[in-house]
Amino acid sequence: MEKVHQGRQSFDNTALWMRHIRQYTQLEVLDEAILIELVERIEVGEPQLVDGKKTCEVKIVYRYVGYIDDALSRMEEVYEYAKAA
Repeated sequence: MEKVHQGRQSFDNTALWMRHIRQYTQLEVLDEAILIELVERIEVGEPQLVDGKKTCEVKIVYRYVGYIDDALSRMEEVYEYAKAA
């Protein structure tokens, strides 16, 4: 039952995030107000040398849904769990 509750909360958070993000589909300039509304934090990894160039892994953690790859994975798990129930 707890997994269903967590899935429902994740779904609700995703729906809330979608309502916010829809208004920015034609975004031309990312300003401070939009960044604050949509992004919880930005994580920048340690610099690494790749093919002679310095690179860093950058992860954007969004409000309501967190790291987008994790959020999509959770939604797939909830969907599969709901189908099996």
